[in-house]
Amino acid sequence: YLNQDTLQAPSYLTKFVEWLNGIEQAQTTAKVTLREAPNITSEIILELPKHTVLNVYSDPNPLWKKVRLLDKDQHFGFVMSAYLKF
Repeated sequence: YLNQDTLQAPSYLTKFVEWLNGIEQAQTTAKVTLREAPNITSEIILELPKHTVLNVYSDPNPLWKKVRLLDKDQHFGFVMSAYLKF
């Protein structure tokens, strides 16, 4: 008999699911570029219009956030955090 109140997923699995689903959503506050790496010289993946909704992943970098678009292709990349509204 399994007690569902005490049943917990391993921490690595919980972290993976959080990573996969994004920790929180944010919206772009201006037209921004989605980049391959967290710097202004990296390749541009897409230009995102103002008010684009993104899943934002946990990242210790205060200037850039790893994000996933909620489009059919679910593009991953980096956006400057100054242009995100949580």
